[in-house]
Amino acid sequence: LVSIRPAGMASRKRERSSEETGPPPPGEEDRKLGEAIPGPGGETRRQAKCKWWHTLRKFGFVILDDTAEEAFVHYTNIKTFPKLMDDGASCKVTLKRNAKGKLTAVDVHVDGCDLVDPDAWQNKKTDYSADPPMFEFKYNSESTLDSKEQIAKAVSDYKRRILAWTSSWQLASQRKKEARTICLSLQEQLVLTLEDSAPDSEEFESVVDQMANVISDQLKKRRSARLLVSDRQAKKHKHLGKSQSSSAASSEELKGVAKMGPVKAIKEILKKLGPMKTTQLSQVYSKLTGRGFKKVTGTSLNHILRENPGMFVQEKLSGRWCSRK
Repeated sequence: LVSIRPAGMASRKRERSSEETGPPPPGEEDRKLGEAIPGPGGETRRQAKCKWWHTLRKFGFVILDDTAEEAFVHYTNIKTFPKLMDDGASCKVTLKRNAKGKLTAVDVHVDGCDLVDPDAWQNKKTDYSADPPMFEFKYNSESTLDSKEQIAKAVSDYKRRILAWTSSWQLASQRKKEARTICLSLQEQLVLTLEDSAPDSEEFESVVDQMANVISDQLKKRRSARLLVSDRQAKKHKHLGKSQSSSAASSEELKGVAKMGPVKAIKEILKKLGPMKTTQLSQVYSKLTGRGFKKVTGTSLNHILRENPGMFVQEKLSGRWCSRK
């Protein structure tokens, strides 16, 4: 059936009201506002103190020193690292009014915190290089941040680099969880090391280099294990297919696994490719041998791993299996 519109009735798009369209995106209200509200002396940059800050919702209020007025602060308007404020912390703000006429603080610089570089490499979303990123940390004695805060900043930047590197061969849900686990463990170890050595000492720098090499080796092994079993996934996710060429080297290293017994083959896979969960380990075994583990042994892989505690051990935090040395 074909509907015929009567003559003279042109199609018009109904204009939607502001109630239907919802609130404007973050930052749009600031662009609509006029000039900043000056203080009693005519200055636009004004000193303030944090009244309170909601850590979970990431917003709070500040009180201006010159007029004692309250102004709303959102974490997106904080230009220093970290993007939060402690109760009573002093800061410099630019005061504006939002669409409802309420005072809002923008371009907030918290005293004692470093500025975040907007053009840093952390804005990079995908990194297709074969080698994983290396963790780097150099203590800066002239910085306003203490040693623990500098470590937290370095680990946070490293987490973004890991996410950018793993995005070319791993799914989003898995890479976020893995990056969080790696960086939490890294930060805990470095903070513990601070109790015994100074952050600018050679001992601390050697610990940083050692941990950076260990994490880099782990990431490289996990990438090789992922690419071995990502043939079917690469058809669904095109970003996995871009890294497929480097999986041939991993297959050559494990070429003799098919001639080994099932238990020895599993141990060799874990030794070459690092810790893995049961599902991924089973996929790697099937990929290399061309046979399913249960069809060969008549029992599940999980049962074999648990029945041989002298050869295999399971990590408590990640749940991955690794071979004993």
